[in-house]
Amino acid sequence: MQSCDLDLGYWWRSTSLTAEAAGGGPRTARREAEEFLGSKLALGPVPVDELLEEAEANGISERTLKRAKQALKVKAWKEKGRTHGRWHWELPKTQEQRDAA
Repeated sequence: MQSCDLDLGYWWRSTSLTAEAAGGGPRTARREAEEFLGSKLALGPVPVDELLEEAEANGISERTLKRAKQALKVKAWKEKGRTHGRWHWELPKTQEQRDAA
């Protein structure tokens, strides 16, 4: 077996700095997921399975989408009156929407 003189600590530090300088990394992925989720939920509730499928098709992982859900304070609910009802996500109501109700 050959020895490798690669300094992984240097590689990690330089890669991290490069990603931060370019605005990349997990923060950018979450921001992209937040934009995706906000645009999909802007017109009302959407079934979660549809969101997950479309997010995956757009390169957004389920975990990142769930982080975006938390950041946007998305509400989750299950269809009532059905044994196997679907889960839906929706944006929280604004103060204006609450006042109108």
